[in-house]
Amino acid sequence: MCLACTGLADIVFVIDASDSTRIERFPHVRQLLSEVVEQMDLGSERVRVGAVKFAQNASVQFHLDTHTSKHDVMAAFDRITFVGGRTNISGAIWLTVCTVCSS
Repeated sequence: MCLACTGLADIVFVIDASDSTRIERFPHVRQLLSEVVEQMDLGSERVRVGAVKFAQNASVQFHLDTHTSKHDVMAAFDRITFVGGRTNISGAIWLTVCTVCSS
């Protein structure tokens, strides 16, 4: 189905928290994520949002069915912390496909 036609979508943000982003820029990353979510029509029957954070290792921050309000998603983004270290995007993509998107 077409997103423009139905408004349905599952979106997982894969967030770089490695040294590639740099600690001083990380608050801007979280702000951008919140600004994007502010434009969405969130809800279990509309748009669902999940998040994976990565540096050397990847971790699920929240699944697609965890939050149903913009406020809750933006609060969850605010709790995501910078890790630093190496960048392992392949691990983040693998985790996203195998874990977050399968919920």
